[in-house]
Amino acid sequence: FLINDGFFYDIILAIYILEEFIMMDFEYFAFINGEGLNLQNFYENQCAKKAIFKKGDNVKLFPDMYALVNKGLIKIYMINSSGNEKLMWFLKELTLIPNHLLYIFDKRIVAEENSEILYVKKDEFLNFILSSPKNLDTILQQFYKRYALCIQEILNENTYNSKTKVYKFIFQLIEVLGKKNTQGQIIIENMPTRKDIASIVGTHRSNVTRYITELEKLDILEKAKGAIIVKDIDALKKIIEDNIKEI
Repeated sequence: FLINDGFFYDIILAIYILEEFIMMDFEYFAFINGEGLNLQNFYENQCAKKAIFKKGDNVKLFPDMYALVNKGLIKIYMINSSGNEKLMWFLKELTLIPNHLLYIFDKRIVAEENSEILYVKKDEFLNFILSSPKNLDTILQQFYKRYALCIQEILNENTYNSKTKVYKFIFQLIEVLGKKNTQGQIIIENMPTRKDIASIVGTHRSNVTRYITELEKLDILEKAKGAIIVKDIDALKKIIEDNIKEI
């Protein structure tokens, strides 16, 4: 059977009200990857459309389809009523693009690197989710997580200073996109621009440059062409913890 999108919103809101709210920190990589659903297999078998977007391309969505990042990395911007654009999330491969939520807002979806997007018909996706209680519960928990993180970002807007936010963002980059080299250092390739980092954490671009330079002087990281090399992740973690204690 089929249901409309409002059904999902009602259930998500009910879960939010009934469950104990878990205090969450800023999370810039709030993936909805449908863990336990084997979404990649489902999308590959039921794929109605496949598109390749080069770095910098605007990713297209369709009202009658749900999209999955099969390969690559994309970023989602939203625009408020004043016309100000804010980078909200990075979405890596095997992550659902929340297109039904994005139609509520002005938005822009951009490929951060060359990316492959798979699309399936909305009815087929909903039938798949409703085919078992486990599927439904899993996807609702994933959407609830992203909703709760948005609420938590509002509540924590003035909790951390901009330096701590930038350092925490870099730390999350390490966990999500970092790769170890032969020296045991962590390389983050395709490093987001200073402008994007400033947008997602809510500070000025010059501050981002200054904070990264401070980490360079402490020999915690070094800049490479389009990337950064993290030499001492433990030192970065300690700086973040010390900054939080001072707040």
